[in-house]
Amino acid sequence: MGLSNYVANSRIAQPGVCTSTTRPATPFEGQVIYETDTDKVLVYNGSAWRPIGGLLPGCSVTRTTNQSITNAAYNSISWDSELFDTDAMFAPTTTNITINTAGLYLMTLQMSYASNATGDRITVIEKNATAAGNGTFLARTIQDAVGSDATFLSIVTQARLAVNDTVRATVYQSSGGSLNTSNGAGDLCFTVSMIGWS
Repeated sequence: MGLSNYVANSRIAQPGVCTSTTRPATPFEGQVIYETDTDKVLVYNGSAWRPIGGLLPGCSVTRTTNQSITNAAYNSISWDSELFDTDAMFAPTTTNITINTAGLYLMTLQMSYASNATGDRITVIEKNATAAGNGTFLARTIQDAVGSDATFLSIVTQARLAVNDTVRATVYQSSGGSLNTSNGAGDLCFTVSMIGWS
């Protein structure tokens, strides 16, 4: 039996071509497919499809203009610019980043408020919120206001996230009135990057 007959009659076969909704119903461990709608090559590990090569899922968003933050209330940051997005996780002018590939994610948030010496500033990364402040808080930082300069806050955290989970940046300030975010270079940035599989 020649090699071509062996390959044709075994589980060692050429990669299948499909879409993300027409993957093989009964895949075998080691099976490779190419999804035309996502432009990804995936391998089945016995329990889930995993990308081969390329970049791991990740997204980084920023805001290019100030956003007014209401006093004494949670507000979600509405992002308006993408720095990168390798897994269709973000739609511009929205608050959420949506997870399309389950795994362990590293999240970093850089936040800046305009100069004002009154009250506290709070920054939160929350999961699956339907309104600002009603999701699961994954991480939170609190700082007294700095009067002579902008008040900067940052968060770095990890979490296991499932497909269709959402994460957002939520902020709170108690200056006594509305207060703008600051939008200098790097002042407002939210990055969510996969660092491992679930």
